[in-house]
Amino acid sequence: MLIQKNYFELIKIESLLENEKELIDYLKNIPILGIDVPLKNLCNNIRKIELPCNINFLSRHEKEILNYNTFSYKIIDKDDCQVWQERYLLEILEMSFNERKLQPIFSNGNSTEIFNEKILNLLKNYFNNSATDFVLDSVLYMIFNVNPPTTIKLLHCDFLIEAINSKKIKS
Repeated sequence: MLIQKNYFELIKIESLLENEKELIDYLKNIPILGIDVPLKNLCNNIRKIELPCNINFLSRHEKEILNYNTFSYKIIDKDDCQVWQERYLLEILEMSFNERKLQPIFSNGNSTEIFNEKILNLLKNYFNNSATDFVLDSVLYMIFNVNPPTTIKLLHCDFLIEAINSKKIKS
């Protein structure tokens, strides 16, 4: 809640809202350099102030989002993430599928249970973007058997053709 914006969508914050003034006053008295930005994030989360989708974020990550290797293990810099939705999307893009489950490169066994159907639909609603729909609808299908729209199926076909053609050229 101090680092990520829009976090109020993930947790119940009513008790914080009831004690907002006391909490903020207490935190302001802690002598930490640079506490202003985290305090602002906390206030915005407590007050449920939503930061809208950043089109520049989507432009910067378009190559990771839309390609035939979308679901292959990779490391993506998440330093530019402003909201939990951006961070979760990039975390999904770092994973691959194994037996219809998202599998991170490294795992301690806790895996990817946070990516439930509710969270994936919150992400879809937040981004409201055809590129991110490709990723999120694909995950919804693989994990929860939710039938993707025809446009997503066709995009998978296009990427399959692209992957086949790229292998023919290299041969």
